[in-house]
Amino acid sequence: MLLIIQKRPGLLFGNLVLDRQIVVTAAPLILFCLQSADKLGFLFCRTGSMVLSFNDEDRAHLEKLRQNGLANGVPELSIVGPDRIHELEPRASADATCALWCPSTGFVDPFEVAIAALENAVANGVTFMRSASVEAIEVAGTGGDARFTLATPAGKVRCRYLINAAGNGAADISHMVGAEDFQMVWRQGNIVVLDKEPRALMPLYPVPTPVSKGVIVTGTVHGNTVITATAAVREPGDTQTYASDVNALLSGARKLVPDLDTRRVVRAFAGGRPVIKGTNDFFIGQSAVVPGLFQAAGIQSPGVASAPAIAERMEQILRDAGVALRERADWDPIRLAPDDFDRAPLARKEEL
Repeated sequence: MLLIIQKRPGLLFGNLVLDRQIVVTAAPLILFCLQSADKLGFLFCRTGSMVLSFNDEDRAHLEKLRQNGLANGVPELSIVGPDRIHELEPRASADATCALWCPSTGFVDPFEVAIAALENAVANGVTFMRSASVEAIEVAGTGGDARFTLATPAGKVRCRYLINAAGNGAADISHMVGAEDFQMVWRQGNIVVLDKEPRALMPLYPVPTPVSKGVIVTGTVHGNTVITATAAVREPGDTQTYASDVNALLSGARKLVPDLDTRRVVRAFAGGRPVIKGTNDFFIGQSAVVPGLFQAAGIQSPGVASAPAIAERMEQILRDAGVALRERADWDPIRLAPDDFDRAPLARKEEL
């Protein structure tokens, strides 16, 4: 039996080895998933994306990104000039001297994808315990004979194998089990949502920094424009939006899209990326301290894009550890999406 325990509803380019491998490996996997979006009933817009360069130093960085991408299997990467930039995205800044063009990029609604995958899992027999934060973990036995008992407000859960994918709470889970001792840093980011546009913008990036992709402007599957995201280390749990952060987002967005009407802000959000202190990489693997525990921590911001590759890697880690896994012949991959009133035909709207 598979059980998913949720603490509470949650609201880079790769820099180190594992992070980069997972993100790049995710490209064909996420593309496969998105090509199958109709099966799970979520929207996907494949638009391509550009990383904009504004000086010679940026151009050199773009070439490094292109070479890294090609070496790791990202298809059809090219550096394009001003005319091609304007052709691909007419609203991109005329000050951009060149751009890294990635035609395979697209966007989804990450909440919609997560809900779709979870509903499909539940329909196939997976148990999902909502709002059941883990308060304590008791470990009985040692080595391969270890058994876990998790105490939650919804009752106790017993299991032989435990996958720690608790996001910003991953260090707490590891400590409760008596496994690896690491700490999480709350790298907080603000996000701004603008009102709907007649045409969705393709994702536009500045040249990235070691800790962030910088201020990104992108359309959404719903027609809004999103400006994302700042990166500042703050107190754990801080979900406040800050005027200085919002102003930095709006200023950065206008550099990429000068005609963007930043007065059309409809909402601002904030959240924390799960970052392991002292490293900027993922921690994915079997615990070296408690063998029945499997860690998937420090995933930071590329969670949706990386999720299929992380799942594939975790499956192999489990198999290598001797966990017996069997594919179910009766798994139903179809999840019927709920009605979207905005997109429904007039006759269906009248029925609703």
